Amino acid sequence: MRKILQYLRIILTVGLPIIFSPIYLGKYSRHPEKYPLEVRYAKARKLISKVVRAFRTDIVIINKHYWDELDGQRYLWVSNHLSMYEILAYIYVSEKPIIFAAKEETLKMPFVGRIFRMLNGIALDRKNVMNQLAEIKQIVNQIKDESMPIMGVFPEGTRNKEPEKHCLEFKGGSMKLAYMAKVPILPVSTYGSFRALSKKHYLKSYPLFIQFDKPITPEEYKDIPTVTLATKLQHQIDENVDCLRALDKEKVYAQKLSNKRKEKETWMDTIS
Repeated sequence: MRKILQYLRIILTVGLPIIFSPIYLGKYSRHPEKYPLEVRYAKARKLISKVVRAFRTDIVIINKHYWDELDGQRYLWVSNHLSMYEILAYIYVSEKPIIFAAKEETLKMPFVGRIFRMLNGIALDRKNVMNQLAEIKQIVNQIKDESMPIMGVFPEGTRNKEPEKHCLEFKGGSMKLAYMAKVPILPVSTYGSFRALSKKHYLKSYPLFIQFDKPITPEEYKDIPTVTLATKLQHQIDENVDCLRALDKEKVYAQKLSNKRKEKETWMDTIS
């Protein structure tokens, strides 16, 4: 019942802007080439900010100085993946344009798909190898192009539906994008994004942790096989997420909820 009331509040707060987003954002997603990226990103971010605030998302950023080190540079943002909500959260925290390569199904999502198109997101066709080769080339060109958003990838290839467990296997091919573009890799660990959109979860505010690690420069990774680097990053992010999970539990237990609710929110075997 509480979750239903929460959804009603969100609908009353941002329901109309989302419903009318095809009108508000339609021209930018249908013909993005006609409008400067900064204009498109500002429009998208303004609406996303309303959504993030409506969900009462409590975003905690750790080690932001590592991200700041890359200001003015081209780089590849590499993150674990627990929910499509992360794309909205990452855009929310980034004043400068950023977008992610994601599976083709993302384009069909009513709100996220429109944001994806208007910001030059690249949809990956996982069923067609020849299409993938063209998409890889497109991503690499976009990573190097200063007129385009910063690119991010989820090396797991799909979202991890069991957030209490370690990351899914990181694919070496996602690292190859940085090798080909010759740009730094920014490792990003996140936890908590799976709750806001799930009907199984109810909190008065939703903790969402984003942790940055020291960027890996081309000089540092050039002699390391992509699969080896992917495995190393996976283990690094797994360790970070274990720490974020503990911080998340503290945030949840600080809320005025029943003990049963607190236990359920901090231990779920499977997230739908």
